[in-house]
Amino acid sequence: MHKNGISIFGCNTFRRKLVMEQLDSILEGINNREEKSWKQLYAICYKNLCVYAENIINNQEDARDIIQELFINIWYAETRFPTSLELLGYLYKSTRRNSLIFIRNKRYREKILRQIRDEEKNLNDFLQKVICSDVYTLLYTRITQLPPMQR
Repeated sequence: MHKNGISIFGCNTFRRKLVMEQLDSILEGINNREEKSWKQLYAICYKNLCVYAENIINNQEDARDIIQELFINIWYAETRFPTSLELLGYLYKSTRRNSLIFIRNKRYREKILRQIRDEEKNLNDFLQKVICSDVYTLLYTRITQLPPMQR
């Protein structure tokens, strides 16, 4: 179920059953890293996982990136799945975890960018004060060098 209470493959029980049957038929190929089975897994699950991630992070492009990375990471992790239900659960739990990590990292990046902007502003303010001080010092020095009647 995703956060709106709709099941992972819509509210249609027939659709869920069909998906599970499709996953059952390719599970062995997935566990054996057969490219054809992985392409089928991608075709079966990609859109639904993207929608799930998008509901969490509210950004379609970033959701797609999260799911792409998920499939790549699973491929390289060489994880084996005893059942298609465990595979599906793993995909959705990983999508949720990766989406939450994405949100955390995005907030952290935004915080750092704010700090950098603040530091730049503070530096600019500081430099402006230094320049003003230097100008006043130079002006005062020049004024003091003038003959008394011209000051």
